[in-house]
Amino acid sequence: MTGFIPKFYHDGAVDSWVHFPAAVGAYHIGMALTQTSGNLTKASGATKPTYICMAEGNIETAGDVIAAIPVDESTEFEVVLTAAVSGLAAGTAANISTDGMSIVAGEGGVFRVVSATGAAIGDIAVGRFA
Repeated sequence: MTGFIPKFYHDGAVDSWVHFPAAVGAYHIGMALTQTSGNLTKASGATKPTYICMAEGNIETAGDVIAAIPVDESTEFEVVLTAAVSGLAAGTAANISTDGMSIVAGEGGVFRVVSATGAAIGDIAVGRFA
């Protein structure tokens, strides 16, 4: 499974699911989301997500709701690499992939890596959004 999946909550409390209006598009569990013009939409690049999608589905009418959890800077997320990320190691920062489901190398990274099993496709990184 790809996407950003909550791994560890530092305060011990699991984040509550919320339902927000979303822009037209396909959504997947673990997709990084940001709010634009009142609707949730996919986050990518150096855009820090404000929510992580917790539902699978297509929004065909802007404003229909989708389930998500808020991004908290103390929550650690696990993500499977869908592309090799050069130089990935604890303490480095990465950006969000164009599909909003993984990380890529890039300037101004928003995903701070805490640990990684490697930097190749299929390896796992754990980190926080900062």
